[in-house]
Parts: sequence; C-alpha cells; structure tokens
Amino acid sequence: VDLKISSGINAEYGGLIFTCLSYISPRTKVPVAATITSSCVAVLFTLVFSYEILIRLVSGGSLLTFAAVCYTLVVISYSRTTEHVDENTSLIQRGDSEEKTEECPEPAQYVEYQEWKVVAWMATFWKILAVTIILYYWPDTWHFWHVRVPLMSLLSLINLLILCHIRANYHIQPQRSPGFVCPGVPFTPALGIVVNLALFSALDLAAHLMTVAYFAVGAFLYFGYGYFHSQITIKKQAQVDVMASRDNSACETESVVE
Repeated sequence: VDLKISSGINAEYGGLIFTCLSYISPRTKVPVAATITSSCVAVLFTLVFSYEILIRLVSGGSLLTFAAVCYTLVVISYSRTTEHVDENTSLIQRGDSEEKTEECPEPAQYVEYQEWKVVAWMATFWKILAVTIILYYWPDTWHFWHVRVPLMSLLSLINLLILCHIRANYHIQPQRSPGFVCPGVPFTPALGIVVNLALFSALDLAAHLMTVAYFAVGAFLYFGYGYFHSQITIKKQAQVDVMASRDNSACETESVVE
C-alpha cells in the first residue's frame, strides 16, 4: 500500500521512488508497476514470515504512520501556500502579486516563520507525550496513583497549554484545493497523535523493534534516493544556482564599473 501511494506521489512530484515503479496507466489511472511489485512483496512476506510477525509489523507501522499524518496535518494547516512553479523557468516562485488565483489563495494573517514555530512546538508536544506514556508503564517502583498519575496529569496539562498557545498565537492558512478541512486544528490532530501513540505503546517489544526496522528501511530509501532525485529538490537547487549566478554577475559588474 505504501508503495502504491508513493507511486502516486511520485507521479505528481517526481523522483521520490524509482522511475520504473511510478508509471500510471493512462487508461485506468492505476500504478501498474507499483501494484504488481507490492503484491509480489506481500505474497513473499506471507510465505516467509508468520502471521504473528506480519500483524505486529502492520499494526506498529500503521499506528506510527497515522500519528505522523496527524502531526503533518497540523504543520500544513499553518504553512503558507503562496509559492507556485513558474511555467517558463520551472522554478519555485513566491506569489508576491496581489492577484488571487484558485491555486494560490489569498493568505490569511501570517506570523513570520510560524510553520517552523509550530514544528518546534509540536515536537515538544511529542516529547512530553512520550514521557507521559513511559510513566504509565515505568518505573514500577513509583506508586502509580500517588506519583505517576499526578506527573502524567501535569505533563498532559502542559501539552494542552502548548496546543492552546498554537491556536491563539498562530493563524491557519488557506490551502490549495484542500478537498477536506480537518476541524478543530490543532486539537483534533493532537488527539489522533495521543490515541495512536497510546495504542502503539501497548504493543509488545517485538512489534516496536520491527516497526523501527521498517521505518529505518524507509528512511534509507528516502535519504539515499528520494531526497536527491525529488523534482522539488532539483527545482529548489536550480533556483539557488540561478540566484547565485545573478549575484556573481552583479559582483562582476560592480568590479568592472569600479
């Protein structure tokens, strides 16, 4: 399933996975190569591994993936969407003009670098939530109701204050053709993070280790191939090169004038 989704993303942005897997049939709009490959891998895993191992792997991977989606939803909701791709230069440009288009809607009130501030606050939310979940299981020497529950309540209150701070100080931005808009941002996605991580923590150690290995393989594929071959990265690098060449030309012109 991940491979089929990645093929669709690759068709839109290009370069995230191997080109041979990103082919989409023009007639059926189905990623044929990715479908066949993922089916063969699924059959192979079913023949090699037991159902218990597969259940642990699928459960852990799905729960962490859903938690990451909820986290991303918060960040995207507060990210500015005034960038567009120039058809002439294929470079990413900022929509500084006052023209309103469907692809680049008029931005709402915006706090400078607010998406990165939201990333930092949500990262703190994750860390506090992880400590809260750990306190539920460990240490056993601490009394559960007299020590651990008050600490978990305090940490949960801090996380709630973080969400209230995000909601009160930063502004949700309009998205390009969103289709579905999540209500109650950032509280609803945060609730999804809490539920998914709580369920993930209830899995056994083997499921945790297999999930870590699963994400390690995905990270290796992304940082080893997808990041460097992504069309977005290539376009941004091209824009940086263009700006650098312009700066060099300006410096040479100034030196000649002097």
